[in-house]
Amino acid sequence: MKFFLFVILVIAGIFGMITFQNTEAQDVSIQFAKWNFTEHIAILLAAAFGVGLLSGIVLVMPPWMKKASAARHSKKRIHELEEKLTSPPEDVEQTGHKGDAEHKPEEPLDEKKQEERFNS
Repeated sequence: MKFFLFVILVIAGIFGMITFQNTEAQDVSIQFAKWNFTEHIAILLAAAFGVGLLSGIVLVMPPWMKKASAARHSKKRIHELEEKLTSPPEDVEQTGHKGDAEHKPEEPLDEKKQEERFNS
């Protein structure tokens, strides 16, 4: 972004030097369809520069806005996921168990079942 602003500043400086270097510039006539403009060359150059700048902004802004919106959405989603990772689930807070809120403890095993489980 800083580079873009620097380029615009350099272009505007060059434009200013070219436009105002000749103080005895003549009037220029521009004919377009039925319109006829006769103005000082510096004013016409400034108007052309302004129209070009505005048209460039109009063409460039929609993609920038789309990217900014997508970045904002991604940051929000990342924040939500980080919050989800750092906070325990609601059912753990309520019951102390992970999983269903209606968690039933396992039945105690008798000695035979304990041996079978241990040996397998």
